[in-house]
Amino acid sequence: MTPEDVQSLCQEIEILDQIDHPNVVKLLELFDEKNKFYMVFELMQGGELYSRFMSKNQFTEVEVVLTLKPIIDALNYCHNLNIAHRD
Repeated sequence: MTPEDVQSLCQEIEILDQIDHPNVVKLLELFDEKNKFYMVFELMQGGELYSRFMSKNQFTEVEVVLTLKPIIDALNYCHNLNIAHRD
């Protein structure tokens, strides 16, 4: 990794350590080996959001609210910590 990559990774780890929210995946463990760096996150079940949207042609208002509310809650929590999601 370049020095810039290492700096970005360290910053990402610091941010993940700050976050404690039920709708944000938790960083559980770090392993740093000679040529590899491992980040272990909690198991997330339920599939990908993209797959959920692609599996249906239409959504009811209630389905949209139930899907987006946890995401908006997590983003709001992060924004209150001055953390911006970049994806």
